[in-house]
Order: sequence, then structure tokens, then C-alpha cells
Amino acid sequence: MQVLIVYMLKVALCSALLYGYYLAVLKDRQFHYYNRFYLLAVFLVSWIIPLVTIELKPFQGATTPVSYQLVEVIADNNSSFEGMVVEDQSFFNWHWFFPLVLGMVSFVVLIGVVRSLFNILYLIRRNPVNRLNDLNLVMTDAKGTPYSFFSYIFWNKNLDVESRIGQQMLAHELVHFRQKHSADKLLIEWMMVFGWFNPVFWFLKKELYLIHEFIADSRSIENKDSAILAELLLTAAYPQQQNIFTHPFFFSPIKRRITMLKNLSSPRFGYFRRIIALPIAGMLLMFFAFRNPNQGMNAVGLDAKYIVVLDAGHGGTDPGATSAVGDKESDMSLQLVQKIVALNKNPMIRFELSRDKDEFVKLADRTNFANEKKADLFVSVHINASPNKTLSGLEIYAPKESTPVFSKSIPLASIMKESLTDLFSSTTVKTRTMGIWVLDKSSIPAIMVHPGFITNENDLAIIKTKQEEIAAKILSGIEKYLVQKEKGFASIPGIAD
Repeated sequence: MQVLIVYMLKVALCSALLYGYYLAVLKDRQFHYYNRFYLLAVFLVSWIIPLVTIELKPFQGATTPVSYQLVEVIADNNSSFEGMVVEDQSFFNWHWFFPLVLGMVSFVVLIGVVRSLFNILYLIRRNPVNRLNDLNLVMTDAKGTPYSFFSYIFWNKNLDVESRIGQQMLAHELVHFRQKHSADKLLIEWMMVFGWFNPVFWFLKKELYLIHEFIADSRSIENKDSAILAELLLTAAYPQQQNIFTHPFFFSPIKRRITMLKNLSSPRFGYFRRIIALPIAGMLLMFFAFRNPNQGMNAVGLDAKYIVVLDAGHGGTDPGATSAVGDKESDMSLQLVQKIVALNKNPMIRFELSRDKDEFVKLADRTNFANEKKADLFVSVHINASPNKTLSGLEIYAPKESTPVFSKSIPLASIMKESLTDLFSSTTVKTRTMGIWVLDKSSIPAIMVHPGFITNENDLAIIKTKQEEIAAKILSGIEKYLVQKEKGFASIPGIAD
């Protein structure tokens, strides 16, 4: 449900920024047609932009441009923020209460929309309708008339349609009909059923309907004479009843309508004022849409702080396995653990490295290091190797079943396997009969991760080209485990020897 709340906040922020541009640059200018469609676009774009997701790809050039670095920072922040939106699993929470409130208010707004439509149909059925070419003139004594709805003009019986004032009013309503302003209203009112929570939408709605009046005034008043408009507006008192779908002639506020009709001069820089909306929309898309696929899950909420020891296999005089082109396992494993530390943005997780450079570290010293740091997890990273160059995929090892930490390590191994399986094919979590020293001697949950075979050409290409993605998935696995640990584990997956 937090995801829905975040989306609603993004919709409100997006619409507020676009409406702010309208108030600063476009409001009370003479390009009413542009303003009409701009305000309609704000309604639609505000819903769409927060839903757009653009995955930021790593820059392949030698020197990263400043513009890309800026986008990368935005993408990282968006991904990290989304990663912090974690669902609460308790029974009495926003999961059902918040949607219930949203649904109830939306239902009330929907009733108002449907009621207005029925009122219009009621007036059409209960009053005489005169067909005039492509429009229908409904003669009624309903309060608030004259007003229009699509091809229907509801005319007050007490107004002489043949008089000068009557003709001006009719011309005004004909503009609403020809410009299809009722379609705008129908769209906006239905949109308000779901967007009532956004206060900016209410301002946009009011402004759009006033733009409709500006357009009708400018197209219907003879010679754009403000005195005629003032006379028309003062001919009758304000209506006591209005329908949300109709265009009542006596639409407030009077002062702005008269002022806009008098303002005949075109504003300076009119074209620039309008075209600048495009880069603004582009900037909003950038701020809301870009995501870094290697972020996102590494900033989820945790209740406690954790220390995780990352153990880069081999090192120094022990390079481990080597590839056909001379790549060393010790270098690759160290690069991976360093990348995991660099990607971490969660303040609740602190990583400690058993080695942070190309040096030899005894096996006993690695486990002792974890005990000295009072670590919560031990994750050893290696690169697999085999004389059989066709062997490939992911292997994850847990301590022997006879060790005290076996049952605590299996959930970590299982979650890590699931996190990495979309990059490497994998089997079940394994143990070794002869054991693995750094795992078996550990006093905390411990696993060994082999993301691919250095002796397999395809795996080696993945390890070298997708190093950051592998590191991000290992980081994600660690964090998912910690989240599940705080919630409690439902079951322990099986293993294979």
C-alpha cells in the first residue's frame, strides 16, 4: 500500500510543478486554446509520468559526461527511495484501511457525477426540445440557465432568444458546443473520481472551466466589446443551481472575463512561453522515470543494524583459479566484494572486508576477523573453476549439516541462490562432505558464493561485463535475508550434497 501512497504523492507533485509553470507563465495570456489543451495535458501527464520507468544503462565511454552523472544520481535516488517502500505485514494497517477510505470518497464523487448526468437527462425528457440544425434547444425554467451540454442548449423560458442579449448569449453557448467543451468536462469529472485526493486537480479544474469561458467570450462577443459582456453578465443574478457538466453563461468570476476580453494585445515572447513547456515535461520525466537497476532493493527498511563480513577468496601468493587469458580468481572476487560495498546505500548495514587488497589471509584469520567484528553474517565470494570447460552456472555452499550454524545458514544460501539465478543457472544449495573451513568454523550464518566458472568462456564474459549487476544481486540477497530474518522464516529449503 505504501507503493500506492508514493504514486499518489508523485501525481500530486508532478501536477503541482506543471500547474506552477502555468501560473507563472501562461495564466491570463491571450493564447486560450493553447492553455486549454495544456491544462488537459497536465491532468493526463500527471497520471502517466510517475508510471514510466526507464532503466539507466551503464555508460560505455571512457569519460562519463556530467549530464550522465546527473541522471545517474537521479536514477540512484529514485531506485533507493522505491527500495525503502516495504509493505507492513501486520493485519490492522493501511493495507485495507487506506484503500477503504479512497474507495468511499471516490464512490461519493462518482455518485455526484452520475447524478449530474441523470439531471441532464431528466431536463431533456421533461421539457420541450426544439431541433435547430445540429443542436437541440431545450426550453426550461431550471435555475442557472442558459447553459449547454454537448449538442443541447438549455434555454431559460424567461429570456427572449430573439433579443439582442438573447442572441449574444446563444452565440456564447454555441461556441461551447462547437469547441466541444463538454467533452473536456466529461473527461475531467470522471478523472476527479480517482484524483479527488490531489488539491492541484481542483485548481486545474476551476481554471480549465474558466478558460472555456474566455474562449466563448472572445468568439461570441461582437468586436470583443467588454461593455456588452458586462451587460450580459449583469442581465440576471447568479444562478442558484448548476450542473457540473454544463456551461452556465453566468460563470464567475466576472472581473477576469471582462479583463481578458479587453486585453487584445499579444504577449511578448508568446511562442517562447508555450514551447518551454516541452523541456519542463522532459525534466519531470527524467526526475520521475529513471531507475538504476543496481539500486532499489538495497535501501529497504530494517529495524536493527547489522555487520556483514565479505570474504574475497584467495589473494596474494594464492591467486586461486585462472582463466585461459590470465584473469585471476583472487582479483575478480576482490573486485566483486568492493563493488558490493560501493553499491550499498542502507545505513542499517555495515560491511567489513576480510581483505581489501591483494594479500594472502589465512583461513583461520578470516573466521577470527568475523568474530572480532561481532558480525551477523559471513559471505565468502569465490569464482568457480573446473578442468571441464563446459561446466558453468552458479554454486552456493553452506556449512556441513553437523555444524551448529547449518540451519541458520540455509535460508541465507537459498535466498542468495534465488537472487542470482536470472544471471546464472543453478542447482540446489550444496554442502561438502569434507567441509569448507571458513564456513564450518563460523559461529554465525555463513555461505560461499561461486557466481560462474572462470574456466567457462560464457560465464567469464558475464562476470567481466556484468560485475556491477552481480554485486547488486548479492547485495540484494543479503538484504532480503535480513528482512526475512526480522520477520521470521516460514521454512528451511532442502539441500544437496
